[in-house]
Amino acid sequence: MSINKNKNKVIVFNDDLELVKEFNDQNFICCAEKKGVVYFGALKEKSNSYGFQKLNTNKDELILEGIELPVHFSNGKAIDDIGITGNDLYLFDNIIYPKFVIRYTIVGEELEFHSISRLRASTYETINRGKVNEKWRVILSTSMGRQGLSKHISVRGSKEYWKTFNVSSTSHYEAHYKEIKDIELFDDYLYFLTEGELFRVDLNVFDKKEALSIKYCDKEFEKLMKIGDDR
Repeated sequence: MSINKNKNKVIVFNDDLELVKEFNDQNFICCAEKKGVVYFGALKEKSNSYGFQKLNTNKDELILEGIELPVHFSNGKAIDDIGITGNDLYLFDNIIYPKFVIRYTIVGEELEFHSISRLRASTYETINRGKVNEKWRVILSTSMGRQGLSKHISVRGSKEYWKTFNVSSTSHYEAHYKEIKDIELFDDYLYFLTEGELFRVDLNVFDKKEALSIKYCDKEFEKLMKIGDDR
């Protein structure tokens, strides 16, 4: 299965890579899979469309099923990312102010709503990526203000609340901007891919601090390699 973002379609193949079915005319953004059930985040463009959908590939007839969200989901909004760990499914989005993390429990092939977390949001903030594992929930986001672009991570670990930190900025006062392209979560480490470089940071550092300055965050980044090195 693949998402073709340029043509707004989902393409389903069988094990022999033969085309089985295509779903067109929807702006799909992200997906995640658990035991043959694929969950999709999409842009809600019409009143009768859904920002959250699922496709059960265990059934003979492949049908995209729309799932109603427990918050108001207006046209023009979208689920930015989906994460699954164990039987927990997380939807990441700034549906309305502030940012939201919606949690479901996967029960067989069905979903049971669990909870909503509301996070503080900066000016014109958008979510770039959400990652989860057994211990950590992490969001990478970008905001824009009078001082330029800023990158933020929001972390939830051992504490029962979210903490957000500014990790880079184009501000004239702080020349510490890293154009973070993507993140990945492994155990206690969060990996940052920037323009030609790979960094990681121990999330336990963030979990213990109430606030981190940009300069302090830079000290906590461990540079792993420069893309193109022989290491």
